[in-house]
Amino acid sequence: MTSDQFARVEALFDGACAQPAALQGAWLREQCPDDPEVRQKVEAMLAQDARSRVSLDSPAFGAGFHVGDVSGVEQRLRAEIEADGRYRIQSLLGEGGFGSVYRAEQMHPVRRDVALKIVKVGMDTARVLVRFEAECQTLALMNHPGIAKVLDAGATASGRSFFVMELVEGRPITVYCDDEQLDTVARLQLFVRVCEAVRHAHQKGVLHRDLKPSNVLVAERDGQPVPIVIDFGIARAMDDAAPVGSLVTEQGQFLGTPEYMSPEQAVGERDIDTRTDIYALGVLLYELLTGTTPLTRTSSDAAGLLEFQRVIREREPPKPSTRCKTLGPERVSVARRRRTDPATLTRTLRGDLDWIVLKALEKDRAMRYASVDALAADVGRYLADEPIAARPPSKSYQFRKFARRNKGPLAAGIAIFFLLVGGVIGTAIGMIRARHEAGVARKESAIAQAVSEFLNHDLLTAVESQSRGHDVTMRQILDAAAQRLDGRFDDRPEIELALRSSLGRAYRYLGEFALARKHFERGIELSRRPGVSAPKYSIDAKLGLANVDNALGDYAAAESLLREALDEAIRFEGERGGYPLLIMNSLAQTLRRLDRPGDAEAVYQRVIELRRSMPDSTDNQKELLTVMSNLGTLYFMADRYADAAPILSEVRERAEKMLGLEHEVTMKTTYDLAGLLRRLGRLGESEALIVPLKERMERVLGENHPLVCFVRNELAALRQDQGRLEEALALRSQAVAGLERAFGREHPESQYSIRQLVRLLEQMNRPDDAAEQRAKLTTQPATTTPTTPRATATRVPAALTPPDRH
Repeated sequence: MTSDQFARVEALFDGACAQPAALQGAWLREQCPDDPEVRQKVEAMLAQDARSRVSLDSPAFGAGFHVGDVSGVEQRLRAEIEADGRYRIQSLLGEGGFGSVYRAEQMHPVRRDVALKIVKVGMDTARVLVRFEAECQTLALMNHPGIAKVLDAGATASGRSFFVMELVEGRPITVYCDDEQLDTVARLQLFVRVCEAVRHAHQKGVLHRDLKPSNVLVAERDGQPVPIVIDFGIARAMDDAAPVGSLVTEQGQFLGTPEYMSPEQAVGERDIDTRTDIYALGVLLYELLTGTTPLTRTSSDAAGLLEFQRVIREREPPKPSTRCKTLGPERVSVARRRRTDPATLTRTLRGDLDWIVLKALEKDRAMRYASVDALAADVGRYLADEPIAARPPSKSYQFRKFARRNKGPLAAGIAIFFLLVGGVIGTAIGMIRARHEAGVARKESAIAQAVSEFLNHDLLTAVESQSRGHDVTMRQILDAAAQRLDGRFDDRPEIELALRSSLGRAYRYLGEFALARKHFERGIELSRRPGVSAPKYSIDAKLGLANVDNALGDYAAAESLLREALDEAIRFEGERGGYPLLIMNSLAQTLRRLDRPGDAEAVYQRVIELRRSMPDSTDNQKELLTVMSNLGTLYFMADRYADAAPILSEVRERAEKMLGLEHEVTMKTTYDLAGLLRRLGRLGESEALIVPLKERMERVLGENHPLVCFVRNELAALRQDQGRLEEALALRSQAVAGLERAFGREHPESQYSIRQLVRLLEQMNRPDDAAEQRAKLTTQPATTTPTTPRATATRVPAALTPPDRH
């Protein structure tokens, strides 16, 4: 039977089941007069379905059946399975969510020991079997030593489905690792082999859907551990026993294993893909490393399961290193089973392993590893002491994620608190570690502690005072916190300087440039007072104000501030320090905006030279990609397409792998490359990049963000080149409206977009509309007028980078 016939069988079976039993035969003959094989298959399924429904209503499974009557049920099932002489039940191996597993002997066509799984009462037998029969065509293609083969399927006389699998003499992977006291490295090596097996299945188009320790058994062959994944294909068949969008069968059986279930499974989505298995692998890795699952159920009753579904969807798991620290008394035994002590285990997990696991466990599957290959490769990089692709999420990403997940005044307050503390305390600690002078370290630490206390107390107090039971905006909370700052630290100007820099960054991130300027200017004033010495925060304030000037088009003022900040940063850290390299990148962008491409190129090349001379690390590679992307954009704007294309292509490919699709470097470079391809007349390739980028940026940044307006302008230009002028007009109009909201009508970016809209309206022969838009135009200084359509691509993205990136 072909796959098309199987699909038709399923559709006809569903339709027949919707008919009264007495009319099913006539309905089927009418719907399928041309394929006797399909019709006979459906008739057999309907007959089996009828038998299973009778058996479920029979006394054996009715009011007279009690949990304690297991032995009688087992004896009857054993007799039913052994009736045709193919299998002989030997012993019960275990019980799980889908049913009981027995050790059995297959009598013919070959004699061998097998594992035989009998599905629980309540599964729709006919539907399960037809799905499994279809799935077997794909399962037969799998041939991997790490995957147990599924050999057969059938149903007992009383309507219970059963599956026959290769017997694996092994222990669940978590049990094996604990019994053998494998250290972290050995556990990771074993996990990579599990990934290789799952990857093989994914390449054949098969998902597992129920990966967990009991479905990953470790057998010893020639004295070496071999992980083997069992039950491939069975979960898919069982899944079809539940109504669409449900996690339970009609009889109330819970499908799957909640602790290993992905968020999309927890809401009953049918549209699941390989990333569901990646999530389960993340849970498995978490358990291998910490001895516990990331999220834990407190109850197994129906209410508890429903609550746990909510937890899966909404609660972020703790980092593995954090979980190890909070395990309680069992910390010692968990560490001992990994041949270490609790403190060492926590240190081992902290950092790279935390980020690898959490990337696999992302609630949003778009943020997980794109494939099992990518997950395994990152674990391999960790084992080889190479930089990993998973990264701690940026403060801006965590901020957006938190804001989307939570609503209300407390959520807004905590989000702002996180944004500010992350910008001040985290970098202060990094500076303290980087500097050896004890006096400087103590001073930086004292400032960081005072800032933390202010934000922890005053910001959350501001939330409470502003809300009074109502939702408040983040702007209102920032305003309240800023008012509490006035006069608070007159005798401690370094602390006020640190807080002004932080508030300035937060206001700038919200697009409140006037308020951001006020705090940055106050911070710079404080930094210049006699006796004030807080170079990190002084640099922060100057760099922040330069970014505001860039955003508002005052590039000469921005250059002056950046050069002052650069001199101070080099004195503070040396030329290879984090601040000087960051400032040089901003300076090069500003020089480009001042129409000094030669000066900008020289600065970019110097930064690239310094970055390449530094020790290899993930952070350094990320920053190198940022600068290379900016250099590629510079070449593009200068019409040096031959120089721009290879740089932008390389950066986009590397950024996508290292940073993910939604990272600012990936999105910006994709944007630039799409524009370059359009200029070269490669419209199809450009469209393949810019359309999904627009959708991605709207999702990540929101539809009203200025960067989304730039992408709309680029897509509009593409639509004009394609002759799709009405679509271009809608995009241009949206872009102009958004930029006017963000920057005002006088801003050069708004003016440039209005000019483009006027030209389009003239092209469409709409003179009245063109005149209306032309009336908005004003004369702009030459240095602030974009010289090419690509100026829009890179000016404001640099100015609006999140606060932690300046």
